[in-house]
Amino acid sequence: MTGPVAAYLVAGGRYHDIDFARCELLKLLGEREEIRTRVAEDYRDVEAIAAAAAGSRCTAPTRCSSSPRRACARRAATTR
Repeated sequence: MTGPVAAYLVAGGRYHDIDFARCELLKLLGEREEIRTRVAEDYRDVEAIAAAAAGSRCTAPTRCSSSPRRACARRAATTR
């Protein structure tokens, strides 16, 4: 058996029912016992995003700044 998989979910927005979307996504992720998910409303925690083995987002109109994009690209490059 392998250890838990770290996931990071960004769910945030001003004009949509993000609470509903966040809840539904967490229900799906919760079906997999090996996945441990951290949730945030934006992309500020660059270290946590980069450390996660998997990531997903549900944002409108929240956008990812260049710093988290670079961290995600570095993470993707090291896991290929």
